[in-house]
Amino acid sequence: MHKCQFCKKTLSTNSALNLHQRTTKYCLIKQGKNIINNKPKSVICNGCYKSYSNIYNLAIHKKTCKEQKSISLKEEYNILKKEKIKLQLRLKNQEKKTEKRIKESSDEKDTRIRELEQRLDKIAEKALDRPTTTTTTNNINDNRINQINNLTPLTDKRLLENVEHLTIEHIKKGAPGYTQYAVDYPLKNSVLCVDFARRKAVYKDEHGNIINDPGLEKLAPKFFSAIEEHNAKLIDQYVEERYKEAGIHESCTEKERNKYPIGYKIAVMNTVSELYTTKRQVCSIANGGKEPLSNDFTRGVCAKTS
Repeated sequence: MHKCQFCKKTLSTNSALNLHQRTTKYCLIKQGKNIINNKPKSVICNGCYKSYSNIYNLAIHKKTCKEQKSISLKEEYNILKKEKIKLQLRLKNQEKKTEKRIKESSDEKDTRIRELEQRLDKIAEKALDRPTTTTTTNNINDNRINQINNLTPLTDKRLLENVEHLTIEHIKKGAPGYTQYAVDYPLKNSVLCVDFARRKAVYKDEHGNIINDPGLEKLAPKFFSAIEEHNAKLIDQYVEERYKEAGIHESCTEKERNKYPIGYKIAVMNTVSELYTTKRQVCSIANGGKEPLSNDFTRGVCAKTS
């Protein structure tokens, strides 16, 4: 048995004695201690404001506290709301930059096209006047000529007729996906890259005239203009589906919103941001703008049609 030296109370164990001397009111008075200052500290639930003696009891309570769950959902909603605002601002800034680039590059593009056409005409004239020196060279030239003559005319109608073959999987891959769609469908047997280093491609128009198109300066805007509407539709459908799946869509119930952790939802929003950037670039190229997507697309088409 253990006897308290202050109030003479007898307790069965030493630990019980220590607890008694720290918490019992009349014993604390005999010890001459301030009862208020020695009162065990409590922790409070920020949902329902109930108090508990320690954080372990509070943690157990929070698992079933409805008010606490409501606060967690509100915090998650606020985080997602901030991410959405950031995404909207980012897209708005990108659109402004795109409009500015399109406006600035319009006159420059026309001038460059004229200069390139003049240079190509001069090169073509020199090539026609240049005599061939070997049988191998003659055979190579003949093969090229045959390939060009056998090209299927590339018309606006053909570009539009094949749009239905463009899928969201093409779009998610970016430039490689658009390239694969192009060479498998609308550009198949219609485009020939005759100089990969200079990205020089040739194709026939609807009248059978051979078009020299270095850097696909003419073809790229036509190609992206043809797919622009279908491309935007596929992206918007995919984004809506992913938002609903992740519980981000405005129509989702509380249960659906709570299905996935916040990290997963942010990852979905980053994917959506990339797709909207692609959507913006397609629109820009269709209107004559210069974007990284068009450069990568041109390189890919020339590589696959050389």
